[in-house]
Amino acid sequence: MGCSQSVDAAAAADTRVSQAIEEELKRARREEAMETKCLLLGPGESGKSTIVKQMRLVYSSPYTTAELLSFRETIFSNLLQSAQSLLSSFSALKIRLPADVKEETRWLREVDETEEVVDPETGGLRSEAAQALGRLWEAEGTKEAMRRSAEFQLNDSAEYFFTHLARIASPSYLPTEEDVLRTRVRSIGVVEQTFEVLKGRKLRVVDVGGQRSERKKWVHQFENIGMLLYALSCPSFPEQPRPTLIVGRRFVVAVSEYNQTLFEDSRQNRLDESLELWEMISASRWFRRSTFVLFLNKTDIFERKILSGFAPLAASVPNYRGPPSNVAAAKSYMLDTFTALYKQHTPERALFAHFTQATDKVSTQVVLGAVMTGVLTSTLQEMGLL
Repeated sequence: MGCSQSVDAAAAADTRVSQAIEEELKRARREEAMETKCLLLGPGESGKSTIVKQMRLVYSSPYTTAELLSFRETIFSNLLQSAQSLLSSFSALKIRLPADVKEETRWLREVDETEEVVDPETGGLRSEAAQALGRLWEAEGTKEAMRRSAEFQLNDSAEYFFTHLARIASPSYLPTEEDVLRTRVRSIGVVEQTFEVLKGRKLRVVDVGGQRSERKKWVHQFENIGMLLYALSCPSFPEQPRPTLIVGRRFVVAVSEYNQTLFEDSRQNRLDESLELWEMISASRWFRRSTFVLFLNKTDIFERKILSGFAPLAASVPNYRGPPSNVAAAKSYMLDTFTALYKQHTPERALFAHFTQATDKVSTQVVLGAVMTGVLTSTLQEMGLL
């Protein structure tokens, strides 16, 4: 009798343990289902990190004063890099600077470290550095170089920071959120951040470097991807006509950054690189169950180029038959190009595509809200959780 009770008690204990384990597994599965892993991919300088900064502002907390102050040196560095790029371009572009401006800005060429332009007492920009940067920006030759900036490597933020130089040069300068969004730091390695994008539903964003040397790290992040967000810069077809080339399933047509080349390879057009990456990702077996989101970024720069008349789309992309200087037609052509390539590999899978200006807080918030609500709701419905 006692033995039977002992066996029954042991069996009951085992049952309780099994039930507890099962409940824990169910809880873990529910939590896992409420978190979507989003892999953020794209070529270098496409604006991926800016999108992550916007996610932080939309779904987390604003930057603290200490965090804003920490961006000052990055902004000074961006200004210095842009100044050095401009100064180096004058010779190649056959642009002459006035002798006094050339002399006053000569030392900027030789600065190796950002610390050399920072006042050690205030942490702000040294007055002589601010003066030299101002003289460079006001020089007539600089206007010509800026118009031809596609012919050399120049940060997209150059004009913005030079325009705000007086404010940035103030000893009490505190960067704004827009200043932070405009900063450019090359992404290296893998950075993860988690945001609660809908009530109880989290998005774990994995941002990996876009330059070629960083892409070998991508494959290690390819497992269990619920959402893939591909960012590319929209204003980049070449100024000179490029032949239309169809090789298998690849259209080599200038679409993104159409008049710029890679930072790491001056022979490769950035749009061609974007299309090749897009094809690789669209066809990858790793993402057959993933939701795809395409951000055609930097539309503000793209629109200025189209409207300027200096780089007509038809002159660079022979297949384009739309009207010149027509932004709507040019954007439609670009979207159709990427969509067609995507559908060749995955004709039944949906694509969430948006034109974006990642540095604009209001418009990006609207796009992010629409994407997150639509994509995550769709994903949860497929999993039977809604």
